[in-house]
Amino acid sequence: MKKYKISIDYLRDIMPKSNINERYLGLYMIYRELFNEYIIQKLELEKYDYEILKSEYKLKQVAEDNMDLYQYWTNNKLKYLYIRNNIYIEKLDKKELKWLENRIIANRDNLDDDAKKFIERTYVKVIFEDTGRDGKKYNAFYGPTTTKYMARNDSIVIGIRYHDYYSYNMSDQEWGELRKKQLDFLKTKIRTIIEEQKSKVENPIAIIQYNDYSIEKKLIFSKN
Repeated sequence: MKKYKISIDYLRDIMPKSNINERYLGLYMIYRELFNEYIIQKLELEKYDYEILKSEYKLKQVAEDNMDLYQYWTNNKLKYLYIRNNIYIEKLDKKELKWLENRIIANRDNLDDDAKKFIERTYVKVIFEDTGRDGKKYNAFYGPTTTKYMARNDSIVIGIRYHDYYSYNMSDQEWGELRKKQLDFLKTKIRTIIEEQKSKVENPIAIIQYNDYSIEKKLIFSKN
């Protein structure tokens, strides 16, 4: 799996209510790695991502330096789709945190059978956005505070993003026609993914389309 470092300040920015320190960062990193891989496998995201890549609609991939951190985390496997959930490891109990620490010590960040069972047992509470701080289900924002980026706070949230204003040196009319076809294609693909995968998980699946104006290009990390 891809190795990376992110800053504590970045996590504090996207999860201001978490008590974030170096230990939290290490636990967060390995949980994020395992959770992403689990969802990619469980929802067959590589298959759908490949279908988008091979479609006739010329969806231009986003350059790595133009991604937000969520998309970067999975761009070694996915070009368009990515996991947009936040991770709140403070919701794990002491035994669960110890399990994560042991994985770090053993340098085991692969999704083996034990890790898969661990994620299955814990991810529902770890991704829950406690909007009302009362454990109830509400809508939450996963991006700008508009309904376009809203999903139920217990959702598995999948982002989809491509270079949506790339013109391929077409005329305005040609580009407009292509863009309409791209949007129609993605709407159909989103419906297909949800319909085919919703029975595999207990949480609702939400797929949100992002663009340059709805993400924060905060690549404050370094690759080893």
